[in-house]
Amino acid sequence: MGKDNTKQNMKYFIRKNTIISMCFFSLTLFAQNNKATLDSPYGMCAHISRPALDYYLMKENLEALNNANVSWVRTDFIHEAIRDYKGTFYSPILDSVANYMTSNGKFLLPILDRSFNGYGWEDTLSYNKYVRFCVEHYSPKTNYWEVMNEPDLIRNVDDMPSKYFGLLKNIYPVIKKSNPNAIVLMGSLSWLSDYWLDKINEYQAYNYFDIVNLHSYAAPEANISMFKRLSDSMSKNKWNRPVWMTEMGMHTAIDTITNESFYSEALPQALEKLNISRDCKVAIIRDYYYGYHALSSDEVERYCGEYKEVKYIALDELNAIDVVDVPVLFASSQEMFPYQFWNNIVDYVRRGGTLVLAYSMPFYYNLKQDGTFQQVGIANYRDIHMSVMLWWSSIARKMNVPEKPIWAHEVGDFSLPRYKKIQKKLSARYLTTDNLKQGDQFISMLEAGNEDYSGSLVGIYKLDSDLKGNIIVSMRQDLPRYVNKEKEQARRVAREHIIAFSMGVDKVFWYNLRALERNSFYSEDNYGLLHSDFSPKPAYIAYKTMTQMLPDGSTRPSLDVIKDCYISSWLRPDGVKVCGIWTTGASRYVGDLVGEYEYAVDYMGNVMPYSGDKEIVSNGITYFVSGGTK
Repeated sequence: MGKDNTKQNMKYFIRKNTIISMCFFSLTLFAQNNKATLDSPYGMCAHISRPALDYYLMKENLEALNNANVSWVRTDFIHEAIRDYKGTFYSPILDSVANYMTSNGKFLLPILDRSFNGYGWEDTLSYNKYVRFCVEHYSPKTNYWEVMNEPDLIRNVDDMPSKYFGLLKNIYPVIKKSNPNAIVLMGSLSWLSDYWLDKINEYQAYNYFDIVNLHSYAAPEANISMFKRLSDSMSKNKWNRPVWMTEMGMHTAIDTITNESFYSEALPQALEKLNISRDCKVAIIRDYYYGYHALSSDEVERYCGEYKEVKYIALDELNAIDVVDVPVLFASSQEMFPYQFWNNIVDYVRRGGTLVLAYSMPFYYNLKQDGTFQQVGIANYRDIHMSVMLWWSSIARKMNVPEKPIWAHEVGDFSLPRYKKIQKKLSARYLTTDNLKQGDQFISMLEAGNEDYSGSLVGIYKLDSDLKGNIIVSMRQDLPRYVNKEKEQARRVAREHIIAFSMGVDKVFWYNLRALERNSFYSEDNYGLLHSDFSPKPAYIAYKTMTQMLPDGSTRPSLDVIKDCYISSWLRPDGVKVCGIWTTGASRYVGDLVGEYEYAVDYMGNVMPYSGDKEIVSNGITYFVSGGTK
């Protein structure tokens, strides 16, 4: 199929499917008073009440908050900061925090801590005094109070929901009496599990808080199901409260295990065995019509710097590759492939090209143009003289082929010290020689197995029959793909917020503002949008871009979903319409989905030229703007 037809079909698919909507999430999903416009929706978690962390950096914190258009600050009001002077509580630290932030126009969300003598349900008298002091003393500064952080993560306490919701029942009237205007937030749950949701209803805990309070560190789109479960539960049990997300985010700590070892260890040695210099041109399949990319942009940046040139090839351009000029083709790093181009893959190998297949079971599913896929299996492996042993097949079961190998070692002179490490949680598949023809050769690089069976996880099909090329393939399924985590954090920022706002959430707090970065491998030290020296990570720039594109006072965003494509639109207070689009899969063309617009802005704030019907969207949101000033 030619490229023009592909484009027309993709545009038709998108237009036909715009009726597939998530409009069943109404604007009053969580509360009767849910507003159609956003009201001071942006918050940030900051450790400004802790002297060992950011207390002495409040000025720098405030400047960063202002630059990012953040209205709310969430911080701990820990009991250790409160002193007792002759029967009178006072806290110069918390006073300083409250005075500085509120006098500079920030709304404060304090987190009430444990009591002086353990948890609040262990010493009610002491806890009530602590809470009463905070609410009465700081009521001119804030009316909002969060009762403990993540009670669902407290361990070694029997029947924790009963303890916590009993605490809420006790402290709710204490807070209301201390300040009749006070608003009580349920203790934030690290994730809304079915267990805790059931307990909220069982104990009727909704009678003792004014706002549901949730956390999530899942991928943004995973939150949709959580919001829907909460909405269904409210409706079923006949109660309703506003919903805030007081923590969501992503850390940027360094991953110790990724698929990088394939590209840094296995692939260079395989190319050397085939006498292919790394100083060569390589091609990578990147097709925006299908949303099919053999390597992500993060992986290209990480793995392909040593090649002479990287050429991006659309699927319908495969048969035009000169195998002498471009001897290596990265063809797959997933299990799906658009089979209408299968003959082009076979032809590339027939003419002498080398395929790199880097992840598990390549070509196992047929990826259709509408984004759906259908299992094909391994029969077509015969066409490229490749074959595999599947642990679940009847012959494999008779041979006791292990689903999860218990050992692995290099073959011959190959050295794979990192890549050979077995991850015992996930399954393996094994390369075989069943489909080789006369003149072909299989070179195993890494074998694995158990006491009854050994097979190859990584190997080279060196072909010299009717096919003259090579295949470098890994069957390892247990290594996550490399992600540039600072860039991925930035790509998630707007997706997190827009999904939450569209579902009816009133306020979203990002965790957190500044990363401590004391240990680059420790997640808790690397959540911030800013580095420890207050220099911005990409996510801080993405956050500023979002608050400019979706400012306070905008209409609540809509949300429609077409396969892996998410479409949201809203009106800014200046009357300008903005449409934000992203995909959870590979980057793709969106055809005429966005309608008329004057310019586009990517998630990092870069203005993009008008491109007619060739708009490309990725998993970082693209804002299409109709009017206003660039």
